[in-house]
Amino acid sequence: MRNYQKFSVWEKSLTLDVYKLTHSFPKDEIFGLISQMKRASSSIPNNIERDLNFINSENGQKLLFQVEEVKKMLNGLIKKLNNAEV
Repeated sequence: MRNYQKFSVWEKSLTLDVYKLTHSFPKDEIFGLISQMKRASSSIPNNIERDLNFINSENGQKLLFQVEEVKKMLNGLIKKLNNAEV
């Protein structure tokens, strides 16, 4: 399984920075802006971890294979359409 923590996008997701920053926000924002910023910043690393775990699963590998097949088919269609215009 891939270690998602090695991905720079995961490292730079700013979750800890957002938590530190929002600590100084007015208390009346605790259920509004602060909550939204915390949820948004933590969703990035959580989604990366979840998606990498799925991709590494058997179902994820099947899906990636299907995506590659569709990619080849679409590229072929695009080439055919481009040649028809000439």
